[in-house]
Amino acid sequence: MRAYHDDADRKRILIRRAEAAKARLAFVTEAMRRLISDSEFKGVLEEEGLISLPETLATRLTAERGRQNERP
Repeated sequence: MRAYHDDADRKRILIRRAEAAKARLAFVTEAMRRLISDSEFKGVLEEEGLISLPETLATRLTAERGRQNERP
């Protein structure tokens, strides 16, 4: 029985960590989406020669924008 409780505790901790990571990812994604939509920020990036995003980040930003447009 002790092993069961220990395993359940480990899984609870793992779930809490995963939820915290998911919340941080959502925060960073939203922050990046807002920055990328800011024309002045875009200008600074272009001046510095930073005109592309990693594909996974661009995909995530596009997916987040699509989900927001679906909400009532």
